[in-house]
Amino acid sequence: MQTFSSQQLSAAQKEDTVLSILHSWKEAGSLPTKDEVVIESPAVRKYWLCWPQIELHQGVLYYRWENVYSLKPSLLLLVLALLQMEVMQACHDPPLSGHLGETKTLQRLRQSFHWYGMGSDLHKYIQQCPQCKGLKLSSPSKRAKLQSYQAGAPMDRLHLDTLGPFPISSSGIRCYVDQNQKNWDEHLPLLTAAYRSAQNSSTGFSPNMLMLGREVHQPQELWLGLAERTWSERDPLEYAHDLEKTLGEVHDMARQHLRGAQLRQKRTHDLRAKECSYNIGDLVYVKD
Repeated sequence: MQTFSSQQLSAAQKEDTVLSILHSWKEAGSLPTKDEVVIESPAVRKYWLCWPQIELHQGVLYYRWENVYSLKPSLLLLVLALLQMEVMQACHDPPLSGHLGETKTLQRLRQSFHWYGMGSDLHKYIQQCPQCKGLKLSSPSKRAKLQSYQAGAPMDRLHLDTLGPFPISSSGIRCYVDQNQKNWDEHLPLLTAAYRSAQNSSTGFSPNMLMLGREVHQPQELWLGLAERTWSERDPLEYAHDLEKTLGEVHDMARQHLRGAQLRQKRTHDLRAKECSYNIGDLVYVKD
């Protein structure tokens, strides 16, 4: 996969049908009138309406996005049409992206990228993903009411699912995954990295943000040179102070989101709950 510098991204944007128009507006230092822009495409008209959020850095166009789950606005790269499919693939298909669902993949995209119709494009892409379609499971017919568990800080609660016995991998770990039973644990670092970088719908933040106070650079960001603009020389004591402040604010916001999310989840879940009651001594089947 080819990597891009700021100069290459700027040149590529200027060749794009939509983004070249935005570049010409930036160079002219003025916007066309409403009557002049009405003949343009829906994408151009959309950017015209949100022009104060379009910024130029090192010759590259970005979209300034103010997310309710972020402590500060994010600069998202405006992706030219020729790269949109590759960006979606990079944010969904590789092991570090984990073939997550539409919501989490869209949140991953919104950490760094923006283009007109990105949500609908991603919806079509995931609907056509053969791996995702092949692994989609149907909902169970019976479900008990939801029990919520509270946690106010990282590592307050640890959960472990215990099953077995399973085949032993070459590293001595037991689990059933697929036909190859010896090397599945070699992929665990990529799997956990994909999970840690995905935004959690209940907390509103990724595990990386909750534990580290920052997001970890993803391969697609390095590919498009987005990591370059985040480096800065800072005093270690100042950095430690800012990190402590950031973690405190993030944890406060996560606790607020958790309380609201748990109430919504329980209300939605219990509407479809179909409980079964058993008495001591009843004969039951155990699903194998």
